[in-house]
Amino acid sequence: MASFDNDMHRLKEGIKAMQVAYNRYFTGTLDRPPVEMQSSLSAIIREHTINTEGQRTADRFRLNALVSHFHILTEMWNRNVRQMEEGRPAALNRRGTQVDVSKKSGDRELYRARFQAGRSSPENPQMQKLYESYLLAIKAGDTSKGSLSYRNFYAQVHRRMEKCQEKTGCDEVMLRVLLVDNRPVLKVKSTS
Repeated sequence: MASFDNDMHRLKEGIKAMQVAYNRYFTGTLDRPPVEMQSSLSAIIREHTINTEGQRTADRFRLNALVSHFHILTEMWNRNVRQMEEGRPAALNRRGTQVDVSKKSGDRELYRARFQAGRSSPENPQMQKLYESYLLAIKAGDTSKGSLSYRNFYAQVHRRMEKCQEKTGCDEVMLRVLLVDNRPVLKVKSTS
């Protein structure tokens, strides 16, 4: 059982590390996608999905949740890598599908997410998607902005959300990543 718990911890931490590595790759600070890291995590998943003997229901649920998260992220990253290799700049729209951001003018929404007052956290998948779409907007746009760490991005977003909530007294805010004249813009607006 200790081996299973250790592997699940390694898998969870490996997914986080892989997210950071892919973000670095998409922003240009890493030369190659982290395929070795991805294959080592796939090996852990394969080992525990084949050998289910002695696993409790809670363990299977934990494993399935991590596997699902891993596959969703892997599919998104593979699609982005493929588009980069084909020479097409891309970003995520609010439904998580790719949109072409090569146009030179006009506003284009890349991602939209709602957050309850006081309920945003760095671990929130929507916050992480917001960050990833912002990084893609930086890469796709005509901008001199450098890479922004997730911690700094989250702190910046959290401050802006708090200001919006203090100003309007709203229970929920809408965050949007836009490309405005090929420049990334993060908009915060109350929904109530």
